[in-house]
Amino acid sequence: MAAFLSVVLPAFSSLSQIVESKRPTFYPSSRRSIRSTCFTSIEPYKHRASSQNSLAQHSNSASDPPQSFPDKRPEDPPDYSRAMAVEASGNTSLAISLYQRFLERDPEYGKAWVRLSSLFAKLGQADEARQVLRDALIHLPQNAIIWQRWADLEKSLGNNLEARRLFRRALQVDKTLVSVYSSWGKMEFGLGDVASARKLLSTGAQYRSASSARLFYTWGIIEDSVGRAESARVIFSKGIGVEPTNPFLHQALGVLEFKEGNISSARESFRKATTLKPTHTISWLSWGQLEELQGNPSNARNIYKQGIEVRDGQGAVQLWQAWARLEEKQDNWKDALDVYDDATKQWPRDPVLYTNWGKLLLEQKEIVKARMVYRRGMALDTFCAYLWQSAAILEQEQLAYEDARRLFAEGAKRAAGARAPSRFSNAGPPSAFAALLYAWASMEWKLKDEEKARGLFTYALDVVKGRSGWLLRKYGKFEMETGNYDLARYYLCQSINLDPKCAFGWRDWGELEMEFGNKKRAEKCFRHAVKLESKRNVFEKNLERPLARPWQN
Repeated sequence: MAAFLSVVLPAFSSLSQIVESKRPTFYPSSRRSIRSTCFTSIEPYKHRASSQNSLAQHSNSASDPPQSFPDKRPEDPPDYSRAMAVEASGNTSLAISLYQRFLERDPEYGKAWVRLSSLFAKLGQADEARQVLRDALIHLPQNAIIWQRWADLEKSLGNNLEARRLFRRALQVDKTLVSVYSSWGKMEFGLGDVASARKLLSTGAQYRSASSARLFYTWGIIEDSVGRAESARVIFSKGIGVEPTNPFLHQALGVLEFKEGNISSARESFRKATTLKPTHTISWLSWGQLEELQGNPSNARNIYKQGIEVRDGQGAVQLWQAWARLEEKQDNWKDALDVYDDATKQWPRDPVLYTNWGKLLLEQKEIVKARMVYRRGMALDTFCAYLWQSAAILEQEQLAYEDARRLFAEGAKRAAGARAPSRFSNAGPPSAFAALLYAWASMEWKLKDEEKARGLFTYALDVVKGRSGWLLRKYGKFEMETGNYDLARYYLCQSINLDPKCAFGWRDWGELEMEFGNKKRAEKCFRHAVKLESKRNVFEKNLERPLARPWQN
């Protein structure tokens, strides 16, 4: 196996170490440990909130940024401002170096510690990010914002006990820091403890700061997600009373009114949001999709166009995608292709636009044109895993397996290299790289080369540090199909541990138990899957996440 991968992926110096072992490093040592891993994880999920996805779908941020910084200086020092400018330009490695040099001279400048830690976290280097925050607290032990940043880091890594400890420490330093209550409450809600989330948010609502509107926003979404629409409406309205010009609160209220069937009120909320902030993309998208769902495609088209025009015709890339997809749904294929053509003129380096444009051409059986669009996109941005993956799948569908392997390998090589600091933003997060490896593994699986497929699955899991529910589930399905039932059970259970609200995971586990002859256990899994599917149908609305990038889906 190592020989195969060393030939196909010569740039992956650590890959042979990953795949030489027959089992991943976290594989349990006995069948008993597999079963205990599975069945100790079932019970806690019974009491979880009926929908946790909607909270994250209203916000692109995994945590609430601290409301302010402790530095009461009239303006930032020139060296710090330079580091910020370099970071904004996308040169992450140089920005890290500049922040580090600045902090050697001024270790009590809190904002620089926070920025440096955030950059390491963005690169997936959690240990480095954590160490930065520890170093910061040596110099600034009474900086509550840095304590919160550390808590947010642990929260993002799933270290919930440690996150709670750090949130508490932040409030010991400053009990009026509203962003702590908001971020901590969101975490508790995500873990199914609605009562604790509500208590934290109601406590934080007693204080007023720049983060108060965000707190009411978070609290309102939680109430809406557990079926308390009227409470959510009251909370959103309170937030608007605190900050009448906040477009996020008006957009959230519009989503609520849509879900309650109050279409006119929803439109009015979206109109207010886009009037208050004409560049508020999420509100234009929500409004446009409301019109789509109401069967008004012409209205939706006009709204997407308006959202684009407020930025001098460039618009946000998501609005271009929404418009193109609208034309696709209406079978206006030529118009959709024209939209993609215009969009790439405004956003010539956005690889996802080229990918979706190519996919549309592929649906129209325009194989040569699709291939040309993919190549054009790869020439402009050579690091996007999703683009390489789509180009490889095109060749796979043409039964050109060697060409597909070449594209998968080259895309993996470039995506791996793009994980270096200065290139990360072009490649997408590690999950996008893992998705490419999964697509490659699936092709080898289809071609009955189990050894290659297993090596690629293992490498994909290593990329995401074993923390991807959908990938673990797919790996479990693979092992189930190849007859490795204990290993399949382990991966399926790990998938459920990470993503307990995924009905597919429970259904797959039920199928596995049927293979074992455990009919009662299988039926329990199937019932739970049906329950989750029914909740998903009730609570999931496109308006809550109008247009995610593909690696977020």
